[in-house]
Amino acid sequence: MNVLFDNKIIIACSSGSQSNSAITIIRISGTNVLNECQKWFSKKLIFIKPKKMYRTKIILDEQCIDDIMFCFFESPKSYTGEEILELYVHGNVLNVRRIIELFCKSDKIRFAKPGEFTYRAIKNKKLSLTQVEGLDLFLNANNGIALKQGLDILQGNLHQKYVSLYNSFKALKSAFELQIDFLEDVGEESANFQLNSALNDFEYKIKDLYEKTLFNKSYLLAPTVVVIGQTNAGKSTFFNNIIGINRSIVSSTKGTTRDYVSDHISIEGNVFQFIDTAGIRNSNDEIEKEGIKRTQHLMENAFFNIMILNPYETDYHELKKLKIDKIDMLIVSHGDYKDCYEKFRKFENILKMKVYFTNLNESGPIGPDKVSGPIGPDKVSGPIGPDKVSGPIGPDIKNSKYLKDVLFSKIHGKYLKLSENETLFIERQRICISKTYNKYMKFKELLKKNNDLAISLSELAVLENEISQLIGVIPTEELLSDIFNNFCIGK
Repeated sequence: MNVLFDNKIIIACSSGSQSNSAITIIRISGTNVLNECQKWFSKKLIFIKPKKMYRTKIILDEQCIDDIMFCFFESPKSYTGEEILELYVHGNVLNVRRIIELFCKSDKIRFAKPGEFTYRAIKNKKLSLTQVEGLDLFLNANNGIALKQGLDILQGNLHQKYVSLYNSFKALKSAFELQIDFLEDVGEESANFQLNSALNDFEYKIKDLYEKTLFNKSYLLAPTVVVIGQTNAGKSTFFNNIIGINRSIVSSTKGTTRDYVSDHISIEGNVFQFIDTAGIRNSNDEIEKEGIKRTQHLMENAFFNIMILNPYETDYHELKKLKIDKIDMLIVSHGDYKDCYEKFRKFENILKMKVYFTNLNESGPIGPDKVSGPIGPDKVSGPIGPDKVSGPIGPDIKNSKYLKDVLFSKIHGKYLKLSENETLFIERQRICISKTYNKYMKFKELLKKNNDLAISLSELAVLENEISQLIGVIPTEELLSDIFNNFCIGK
């Protein structure tokens, strides 16, 4: 981070640096920007006004290399707190690169590091550390909830809660010091009242924040949808049908999928990692055993688990070893077979949930209307068969399109329900809040058990340090480096 401490003017492409576009934004920030850049502008920059659009030519060796629009933001009313010049240039990548290289020929201008504009904003007190972390979350969010929280934090709403907590701590500290130094002046009853009021106020605020850290954030921030089952159940076929391409290898040979295969699915604007896993069975093959171990780990930590069960291939005893309570949706393959339901019935005591019968085969999204030959779901006769399964969906065999719609509806429904939990996503803040809460509870317990005020005062100092970390009073260089490494150049 030391490289960010120089006072040179910085320049970077804020958009359109990787491919051609109609317009690309180039951002320049620093001190005395207008004077330093004047040599490349046909327009006299001394006469321009802040926050107004102007047109100019960019000049190199008395030749126009681009005809652009630009806008000036004065210090300290800019994003970085410095003078900022934004250039709106034609977005051919070669043209953008040529303009940036031209400006960098000056020994007072250099190319910006990732996140350096935001670093200067925090350095010049235009943004708090909390807001910068919110910006990081906003820029890298892959779902609507994280996007909303990132913007909310960037706007300073969460930081105000942290400041309010810090103010409550200062009131608590003052009330405690009153007990030590001015007890005789204010009286014991008045001093105790102030201390208890301060304790209650601080405890209410820290508990409210602490509750936002208790939920597993990965369920919402990086949710995974995992397809599990034993070998030859039809997992890979189902996986390919859902994503619409033959991403996972399909074979009748047991153990074909030895490691997980993943892709992404988007549901109502939220992105989920969709994973096909190795089939679960007893195996002596070390590679396959490792794949099965990974499957179990993925299942344990998944946001949503789908089990594919082939009643003709399923090992009853192995099935009982799985954590069935983790299953969100159960699909029975080979549902078009005449005796499928009869085969399935022995698993009913283990799998007590709604069942979807389908026909999964290697040729794609085939449903019962594609089955050829004299036998199909509409041909099943007698009292035994899938038509005896009860439930709101109905007894018929479902094709892949129907299953996809049901699956996406179930995933979205669970996501909406869990998103009702007000969860804080930023890991540093979660850790700081948890530490602050635990230190406070320790301090509170110490007050009850110990009459030595000096020891309690020492614990209060530890608590103050944790709160200072939370609101960013003492950010470390390593912390700032971790944050800005996630930023794009130009931000």
